[in-house]
Amino acid sequence: MTSFTLFGTLQATAATRTLGSRDFGGRKPKQLLEILLLQEGRFVAKDQLADLLWGEKLPVNFASTVEHYVSLVRKRLNPGGRPQESLLVTGHGGYRIDNGRAWLDITAFTELADRATTLPQLEQAIGLASAELLEDEPYADWAMKARGYYGQRYQRLVIAAAQAALAGGNMPKATEYATTAVRADSLAEDGYRLLMTAHYGAGNQQEALLTYRTCQRILRDEAGLEPMRETSALHEAILARAPLSALLPGPGDAVAPVVVTAAPASGSLPLVGRSGELAQLTALCSGTAAPSGAAAATGLAVAIVDGETGAGKTRLLDELAGTIAGRHVVRIRCAQFESDLRGALLGDVVRALSSDPSVTELVLDTFTTADPSAGGARAIVLEALCSLLRQRPVVLLVDDAHWADPESVAILASAARRLDGPSSGALIFACRTGGHRALARLEPAARLTLWPLTAADLDGLAGPGGIDGADLAEHTGGLPLYVAGWLAEPSNLRELVLTRSAELGPDLFRTAAVAAWLPQPCGPEELARVLGIQPLPAVDRLEELSDSGMLRAAGRGFEFRYPVVRDTLAGTMSAARQRVLGGLVRSAESTADRRSEVAAFPPVRERRDQAGDRRNRIASHPASIRQPLYLAAGTA
Repeated sequence: MTSFTLFGTLQATAATRTLGSRDFGGRKPKQLLEILLLQEGRFVAKDQLADLLWGEKLPVNFASTVEHYVSLVRKRLNPGGRPQESLLVTGHGGYRIDNGRAWLDITAFTELADRATTLPQLEQAIGLASAELLEDEPYADWAMKARGYYGQRYQRLVIAAAQAALAGGNMPKATEYATTAVRADSLAEDGYRLLMTAHYGAGNQQEALLTYRTCQRILRDEAGLEPMRETSALHEAILARAPLSALLPGPGDAVAPVVVTAAPASGSLPLVGRSGELAQLTALCSGTAAPSGAAAATGLAVAIVDGETGAGKTRLLDELAGTIAGRHVVRIRCAQFESDLRGALLGDVVRALSSDPSVTELVLDTFTTADPSAGGARAIVLEALCSLLRQRPVVLLVDDAHWADPESVAILASAARRLDGPSSGALIFACRTGGHRALARLEPAARLTLWPLTAADLDGLAGPGGIDGADLAEHTGGLPLYVAGWLAEPSNLRELVLTRSAELGPDLFRTAAVAAWLPQPCGPEELARVLGIQPLPAVDRLEELSDSGMLRAAGRGFEFRYPVVRDTLAGTMSAARQRVLGGLVRSAESTADRRSEVAAFPPVRERRDQAGDRRNRIASHPASIRQPLYLAAGTA
């Protein structure tokens, strides 16, 4: 078996041979192998490989060039071997890695991360990803997407390891992992708090206080923010020499498996405000009802559930999966770094439906041809897929479908339409609103949009301090993500908001924080004056924040969609910074007023004509007063 590592730089090890990133016949052949390895056994068509390798600057005969690169890689991996023996499996117009004969560090990392709950398990996963993924490919778009995905998973593992080490009283390990966390993300306050606690637990109060000052300085310099209340409270506790036991997690506290999300766990909260959507989807999956009085459902019913990030799409699918009886439920989550690879979603579906690798290979091999719309190839794929779907009633739940490749969406929808006879289940896509043009072209049996929850929806939930539904809706905007965070712990919600905001990058983070402090709606001119930039870049930043879902257009400016986001960002500014910003606003307003007064003056020619009229009037005055008046007119 050949072992491949992608964390760091590409390396392949087989028996006594080890190949480095320079041993595959050039940069392009190496990149081709890396792309195939990232797909972990999924087929990638030649035209997709060419698009990823060259973008718009395709060679004249890119298919032959790709074939040549594949031949080079095969010879490097298995000198003297036959193509049929190669780890690079050829399909009709594409290639894949035979992962049955290969070990991939990214696959092992994912498997370990999914089940890691103890410090040794966390350390085992962290050890595989200690280097940055494909660090010698800093600018390739396909590598950047994969690096972002695995980097996020690695960061959460490191934080979890630091927490587990603290809970067990292992201060050196806690210090090591907390330091790693803040080096990877300089704005990660949870990492700074863990590092402060670890230093304090090791008896180094001075280092703990220095860590707080470092956190404070970086937040001010990079984001224009002050540390969170939790961080400041920890700082004060360390200053007061509080007992270490009051700052540490309990020794029996379990570390939850690490998932890639900043959302608080909401499984303990009841599902509110979605009973109608759940009932409609349940009926659709069971075939017991049809929407809008239509005929009874046949075949595979298609539904789309959309909503903004945090609207509760995944939670709704979780509840639906638990209520379906007599159906084989398949859960699939699409990944952003696979969105450009044709057949990624289809491969996941086929592998979930069939335990026969030859069936998967047939479907994907045919599907990833250079011309997937060709009648013959499409017919073969559709027939094989329909055959799998007919074997038993199936409910396919596709989460984050806005990252699905369009070709897979189209072929799955075609298969759903071709199935006839009694209802055999459902195909349900959950996606961000407006996030996928391929999904927008479908004609589903049901299209459900998850809107923010109302005060009436939230009345049954008991919030901290006896908060009622109206107050909760006003504070959180009714977004389930923020509602769950507030009910779990308001401080967790604040950290969630800051974490999601920091993911936008330092420039947008700073822009959002200043916009939160200004009166609403915030105009680009006012924001530009405070930030010291031109109005047009300010418009660009506000529009980016609007696209991210943080802001929305309001009149001639923008306002925050959710009060909790504005309150959180505005509350991070110190009194000193607010005074400085207030001075800038007042100065800018004064300058604007002076400019308005200047703009209100008559044009120069008109003022000259007015001065001439005054002179003519002065000429008729008595000589005794003519000179002083004339001088006054000349200086007007």
